Amino acid sequence: MKRILFAVFSIALAAFALASFAAVSVIAFAALATLTLAGTARTMLQRPAPQPAYARTRPQHDERITRVWNDGRGTIIDM
Repeated sequence: MKRILFAVFSIALAAFALASFAAVSVIAFAALATLTLAGTARTMLQRPAPQPAYARTRPQHDERITRVWNDGRGTIIDM
């Protein structure tokens, strides 16, 4: 009788240990997945900083004038 009780107790303890390991593994995986998805969502929702756009200005001495005229054969545009 003592051996049967010991065997039942051992099996119950092993089942409890296996169930505990499974539960902790599921909780750890869920926490890891939550952190990964939260980090991904946070990076996707961040708005990028506005980048300044600089216009190139021509120096005053290099200012070119666009000339347009018609020589009878077609319009000529000189840039």
